[in-house]
Amino acid sequence: MKYYSKPEFEAIAQPSQVVLDMSTEAGFEFSSVADLEVVIVQSLLRSWHTNGIDKEADVQVEKAWTEIFNYGFNNANPDDDMTPLGILGPPGQGKTSVFSSAIKRIGKAMENRVLINPGEYVKVDKDDIVFRTIIMAGEVSNTVVSGVPQISPTVGVEKDVTRFAPPEYLAKLEDNRFSVIVVDDLLNAHSHIQNAMMDLIETRHFRSTYIGETAYTAFTGNLGAIDGTNVNKQSSALTNRARSMVTGDTPGDFCERAHRTYVEGRDDNFGTGFIIEFLVDNVERNPLLFYEGVDKKKNGPHTSSRSLEKLIRGLRDEMNDHDAALKAGARTEPIFMRFERIVPQYVGKTFTNKFLPYVQDLLTLARPVANELLEHGTLSEQTRAKFQNALASSDDVKVERLCLGLLRQLQSRVANDIFYGMQGIIPPAQRAVNPDLDEVSEKRLVSEGKTNAAKSLHAFCEACFGVGMINKGKQNLVMNAFVALTTELIEKSNNIAGAKTSMFGTLDSNKQPIASKAFFKGLVEVASKFDKSYKSGEAMTVVNQVKGKKVTALETCLIDPLSAVNESEKIAEEAAKLGIVT
Repeated sequence: MKYYSKPEFEAIAQPSQVVLDMSTEAGFEFSSVADLEVVIVQSLLRSWHTNGIDKEADVQVEKAWTEIFNYGFNNANPDDDMTPLGILGPPGQGKTSVFSSAIKRIGKAMENRVLINPGEYVKVDKDDIVFRTIIMAGEVSNTVVSGVPQISPTVGVEKDVTRFAPPEYLAKLEDNRFSVIVVDDLLNAHSHIQNAMMDLIETRHFRSTYIGETAYTAFTGNLGAIDGTNVNKQSSALTNRARSMVTGDTPGDFCERAHRTYVEGRDDNFGTGFIIEFLVDNVERNPLLFYEGVDKKKNGPHTSSRSLEKLIRGLRDEMNDHDAALKAGARTEPIFMRFERIVPQYVGKTFTNKFLPYVQDLLTLARPVANELLEHGTLSEQTRAKFQNALASSDDVKVERLCLGLLRQLQSRVANDIFYGMQGIIPPAQRAVNPDLDEVSEKRLVSEGKTNAAKSLHAFCEACFGVGMINKGKQNLVMNAFVALTTELIEKSNNIAGAKTSMFGTLDSNKQPIASKAFFKGLVEVASKFDKSYKSGEAMTVVNQVKGKKVTALETCLIDPLSAVNESEKIAEEAAKLGIVT
């Protein structure tokens, strides 16, 4: 079962209908990239297992399998010669990058070094996990794999013979325990090259080239006229030698990966440049925003998970450069103008024309407000008034987007600060900069972390109860923000080594947070400060009445959702006390 860190990602984890239609037309089954990653991990580990011939390697493989899947290694077949994978599909869907993701996952579980296309002078050790791609698009010669011929003597033959000197990048894999070779864009190569590659893919041999007994092989290819690419005539013998399928990404899986890469654990506030937020809010209604296929009549950019990934990196650079210029007092182009300039350079018009209007208020208002809160722990009266004026708009969709944008900008950054500060753990980014801390320096950083945690918690509560969201009727957004923050803190405590697992609370059977008494008390104390005596405080604003009792925003948005134990769990606990098995 796939795990999504946020329910909104799971809600949009549906494959593109465009790619599904391509799969049907091509005559192949469809597999999402996320499902394919599991297949790759299992195939690699089974291929690398030696059934006792290399016990050291087998121990590492079995450890990784158990770490990743939470059950023991298994292989029902009498040998470990796994069937190669043939991954087909349109450009930009993650056909090759899914292998990188899979081996990084294995590398983390094995605690081994991962090398992706190592250079000529990189020494490959036998326990390195090596991923090598061989780009075959347009190739007309097989020397890229066979190497070049040379004349040399050989045992048992009186005359010199012609042999092939294998390419250096393949020869160094022969003694490696954990390697994978992906012949990329194979169907774009000439037919005789495709035929020649069958030997390497199926037997790991080609002429004098041998890539090792346990090496795993696979190939990728496009779909030709179906997806608007140039491929050569395909031999059915090639796909029949492999486990072949069409693959494509889903918006939910893309958002999960992007969140893990650019949001979780990052000590910055660039995130994904609002790409995740835009997809979550819009792609269910308009799936073509994520992938609409290639326009065969035009050569401009088109939107895919690959181009969106590159766009995120570009947007992060622009935000970083913009902020650095402002901090230095230098003149700089407004951030929205930067977005207007570079977004069309990465993605298609359908995405661009929807994304830019969506992101304008977020860049010009929500982001500066979040930055000010994170830097100072509170807002100036000028900034507060500007945000409240924007909330006075009659366009409720715009107001909702602005409130969500602010809360989303804050949540993960604040969660990081609160988690590491309250846990008394030095964040990995700080530890990397200061690897040799003495005891005094370590105590100083821990103390600074606690101070920063308090400031960030104050900033988050001010965003929830001090900028006008309650007055605008956005209690649900505020409640969801507190629930999401607490959930993230609990999950970090469960997953990060050295953390106290119960510090922030637990998750019930429905993965809803139940805050610990100490954290709950701290939250309520900070949030309670935002009453009518604090600037635009709204925590004590009455938002409802139940049986004649006035209910405040603090109760609705924080106290009730974080202190309520799942009713079924209450019943189970009472039954257990009475000795009744439910």
